[in-house]
Amino acid sequence: PSADELRRLMMLHGGQFHLYYTRSKTTHIIASNLPNNKIQELKGEKVVRPEWITD
Repeated sequence: PSADELRRLMMLHGGQFHLYYTRSKTTHIIASNLPNNKIQELKGEKVVRPEWITD
C-alpha cells in the first residue's frame, strides 16, 4: 500500500503518522526494506512491514 493509504488506515484507527522518525514520538517504524546501517541504528525499535497495518 502507498504511504497515503497507510496514513489513512492508521488515522482511521486512532493512530498518528509521522513522515520523519522522531525517537520521542515514533512508536513503530514501517518499512519494506532497510539498509544494514539503518537496521543497526534502529536496534531496539519496533520495525514492522506495511502488511502489519493492512492485515
